[in-house]
Amino acid sequence: QARRSNGSTMKPLIVYGPAIEYGIIGAGSPVVDVKIENGYSPNNFNADEERGLVSARDALEDSLNIPAARLYIEMLNRRPAEYLLQLGVEELHPEDFETQSTSIGSLKKGVTVEENTNAYQAIANNGQFIDGYMIEKIVDLDGNVIYEHKIEPVQVYSPETAYILTDMMRGVLTEGTGVSAKNTLKFNADFAAKTGTTQSYGDVWFMGYNPN
Repeated sequence: QARRSNGSTMKPLIVYGPAIEYGIIGAGSPVVDVKIENGYSPNNFNADEERGLVSARDALEDSLNIPAARLYIEMLNRRPAEYLLQLGVEELHPEDFETQSTSIGSLKKGVTVEENTNAYQAIANNGQFIDGYMIEKIVDLDGNVIYEHKIEPVQVYSPETAYILTDMMRGVLTEGTGVSAKNTLKFNADFAAKTGTTQSYGDVWFMGYNPN
């Protein structure tokens, strides 16, 4: 129930998802990994690393902070953090919509595990958000339905955007920051995922799903 920064697991939700949705990038588009000089200057995990031009796919697979921040700044006037509202994140502050560091998970209050999971469920579900729930249906001894959960789907990303995001996040497990997680799996399946950490590994996230 605690609210924590979701680190780089934020990037597909409000950076790459919206950027694909707005038509700014595709999976193979070049993005810029050169430090920003505008007052907000995030580093990559390796603080001295700058790769120049890289593909959006590679930037996401390796969780590069600088290209994500650059993309986010380019879109900031469209308020991409509003996607979080559609994805069920409840405790957002006005500054979360304006702050550049929101792109790498720096929210005023953060997200819960349930909220982050719900958000990733929308990508797995062809871009359609369905709020998580526990009880599908309750029936009495005679088979009468006493309670049945009613879902209220919200189309957050287009199916095309969700498809591209999923395909990009497959690479996290085969080429990127999630390779070690992939190697621990004892069975083969189609997985997509994103990793995220916060300062000094105060939080370590792995958000993964089987799109089938």
